[in-house]
Amino acid sequence: MSSTVPESAAISKPLNDRLKIAFNVVSFEKAQENAISQRQFSRQNDIPRSTLQGWIACKKSIKADPQVISFCESPKGAQFIHEIYSSALYEFNQSGSAGIRRISNFIKNSPLKPFIASSFGAIQKDAATMEKNIGLFGAEQRVAMGKGMQAKKITVCLDESFFPETCLVGIDPVSDFIILEEFAEKRDAKTWTKAMERGLAGLPVTVIQATSDEAKGLLSHAATSGAHHSPDIFHAQYEISKGTAPTVSANVRAAERAVEEAKEDVQTLKQEEEQYLKAIDQRGPGRPPCFDLKIAEAVQSVSYVEEALKEACKLQEEVATEIRGIGQDYHSFNLATGKACSSEDVKTILETRFENLYALADELELSTNSRKRIDKAKRLLPSLVATIAFFWAMVAKILEAHNFSLEVKTYIYEVLIPLAYLKMAYKKAKRDRRGDIKATIDKLTAITQRPDNPLSFLEIQIQTLVLKLASECADVFQRSSSCVEGRNGALSLYHHAGRSLTTARLLVLTVIHNFGLRRTDGSTAAQRFSGMNHPDLYKWLLERQPLPVRPRRLVIEKVA
Repeated sequence: MSSTVPESAAISKPLNDRLKIAFNVVSFEKAQENAISQRQFSRQNDIPRSTLQGWIACKKSIKADPQVISFCESPKGAQFIHEIYSSALYEFNQSGSAGIRRISNFIKNSPLKPFIASSFGAIQKDAATMEKNIGLFGAEQRVAMGKGMQAKKITVCLDESFFPETCLVGIDPVSDFIILEEFAEKRDAKTWTKAMERGLAGLPVTVIQATSDEAKGLLSHAATSGAHHSPDIFHAQYEISKGTAPTVSANVRAAERAVEEAKEDVQTLKQEEEQYLKAIDQRGPGRPPCFDLKIAEAVQSVSYVEEALKEACKLQEEVATEIRGIGQDYHSFNLATGKACSSEDVKTILETRFENLYALADELELSTNSRKRIDKAKRLLPSLVATIAFFWAMVAKILEAHNFSLEVKTYIYEVLIPLAYLKMAYKKAKRDRRGDIKATIDKLTAITQRPDNPLSFLEIQIQTLVLKLASECADVFQRSSSCVEGRNGALSLYHHAGRSLTTARLLVLTVIHNFGLRRTDGSTAAQRFSGMNHPDLYKWLLERQPLPVRPRRLVIEKVA
């Protein structure tokens, strides 16, 4: 729907509407060319003559270039100003963190100054209207989604933020749709459960899995709601890092200082030898110093501490490798081969990682508190293994609901699901890891392009369904709550920029995130979540946003 209001539509606007004013003033100026007086024009268009005179006087009082005035005081110009002003409010104030003063300064410093009121009160009134309309848009679209979207089962990532008010946040990691974002007095299981009920109210959605840290309230909420809890793998790695990094880094720094000191000793001895040789005629009686032996011993000491530094760096890298390895091994499919990883396979691999970490802890002589960090991370191992088992159980359940042949099911298990999963992993992987994943993706893609693959014998509709199911199966495995962690960071920045976050402001940010922000493919989080299209948020607001008022003029010449 176009946001431009046609000239004919401007006639039906209220008398003080800026579009109607512009339309009538321009119409009168054209009528003057045909010798039509103000009185005649006012009578023909049912406008009080004094009102028409006021409009004309207002236009004449504007101090700007005549051509600019001619455009901006036309219906198209008024609409143009309206869109510029509304866009500034939406992008800078509602979506961004700019305050009313910033918008006021923007108007004052721009060519729009003669045409838009830049006072705090005028802009604040328009901003409040837009804030209210954004909330109404979100409410309307939530109702529409509840009625139109198909029932689905999802994973939700949960976490809390503190501003210092507690803010509960829940996001669907697949679509990035914010299901829950509200302030709460507590963060216990009951509070989380009630908040999630409000967040899911009216939506045909069932939460089968919750991914989060190990907060007791979140664990209890997941257990009472019947959802599987998937631990965030980052928190396991973080605990290990906190336990090992201080000792490892201290050892490396100490070794580096020892190397510097040893090299300085060698340099000092060489300088002393040089000074001794220069003053050879002034030396007293006695045996001369054996500089060669001392320098040789110092050089040997440098070699020794350099070896110690290499060993410290080696241990540091080994610890880092094991920590990274936990994340690299915790997948439902092997990223290098595309083969399925069973819960037993993952358990064996991760147990080996922890055995290596404990061996490194002995070599580093970690303190008891540092070892407790590793113990805390290892306590997540049963949950990590259970998540892999849950993934495969859900995949089996999804596919059993369809009467596919054994050949097609095998193809889905061995090719389509791993291909969909590896494509997701490729986007999230670091650059040094992408090469191996890309090679596996190319290998699986080549299999799908064979003319004799099992899908080639099925109807197009069934092929589309199979590919959709494979993608849904791959989405079931969620090992990170990074989406909600990132959202918390963004909210923190908004909080600091505005000195606080009100409930109304939080609602606006939620609606804009779900319905306003678009990815490179043009989709919003709401579209990806519901599978439904919705009106463009900004265009919807533009049609309901009042036109900006004119700046107040202290002197307006009276028209006789």
